[in-house]
Formats: sequence, structure tokens, C-alpha cells
Amino acid sequence: MTGSTRAAYWRGQKVPADQNDMTRPAQPASRRRRLTGKRAWLGVLAGRVVTVALCAGLICGCQQPAGQGQAGARLRPVAYPYVEDIPVPEGFVRVDGPSVSDSFGQGRYIEHYYRGKASRLQVRDFYLEQMPQKGWKLLVNREAMEGVYILCFRKGSEPCRIDIRRVPSGLGYQTQVRVLVMSTGPSRPAEGPSPKPATSTAGQP
Repeated sequence: MTGSTRAAYWRGQKVPADQNDMTRPAQPASRRRRLTGKRAWLGVLAGRVVTVALCAGLICGCQQPAGQGQAGARLRPVAYPYVEDIPVPEGFVRVDGPSVSDSFGQGRYIEHYYRGKASRLQVRDFYLEQMPQKGWKLLVNREAMEGVYILCFRKGSEPCRIDIRRVPSGLGYQTQVRVLVMSTGPSRPAEGPSPKPATSTAGQP
């Protein structure tokens, strides 16, 4: 069988009997169509399997285990914070301009701003770990709009709120911590009239 005759045979065209010297007998056109369709379907299925396998490999290879590679290194507190019971992470300094503090009677008002290069998530985890060690009880832990972390604590009758956000600094950004403590001191019972001294009635009729 010549090359042109062999090509015509595989295209399903009729080949003269004297030229069809192939050992494989000619098949009906309907069977050839079924075989061609089956081969095409198997090819598509194999392509989809390969695609799914490649995608699964990429996803599994790029994902990080949950809880790892997100928060970064744990921050440590400075040895001498500006306020004794308000920890400050290492690498953070107070912004003196807007920071104020005052005490009156048994109460105090503190509004401090600190800035550093650690991530907001690192700073949030720092205060979640360190504040209870200073006697503060966590009340609120949430993320507000624009990626601001809000933490609220209480110690006795004294509330403390900590806001953690990203702020521009020079040509880049820094993490800013705002600590707000406002208390009036422990509550005291209201003062009433002084009791009259007791008098002795012994010997009186």
C-alpha cells in the first residue's frame, strides 16, 4: 500500500481491494466513528486528570500550615516601661507629643502612643500574653475596620483600651499602639451623719 493509500485508509476513505494489503481488515464506518469518539473522550479525561493533579500540587506546595508563618517572632517586654503595669514591646518608643498622663487622688488618666516596626499581629499577641501577667483581665479582642486591632482590659474598677494600627512614617509604615487608661479610683461608701456618743443612764430614777 502506498503512502497516499495508507493515509486514505486511516481517514476512513474507501481503498481499492488490490491496494488494501494491510493485515488489519477494514472496519465499518460506524465502528470507526465510535472508536474515534472514544479516543477523543479518553484524551480529554486524561488532560483533566493531569490539570487537577498539577493544581493540587501547586496548592499543597504553596500553602503554609495553619498558625505558622503568620505572627512572626514573639515580642518581649522592655525592662523598664513608662507605666509600671502597662507593658511595652521591645523596639517600641513613646511618641511624646500626643502622649499624656496624669493622676488625681486615687485615679489616673493615661493616653500613651508607642511606635515600632513589628507587625500589628505580633503586637496584638504581645498584649494578649503580657497584660494578664500585670493583673489585667481581657474583655474584648476584635479587629475593626481598616485592620485596627482593639483590645479592652479591666483591672478592678479600672478599664484599659489598646488600639493597634498601621500608620505612615517617613517613606514607609510603622505600627502604632494607643493605650488609654481612665479611672477614678476605688469606690468608697457615701459618708453619713456621725453617730451620737452613747450616754450612761445608771443611777438615774
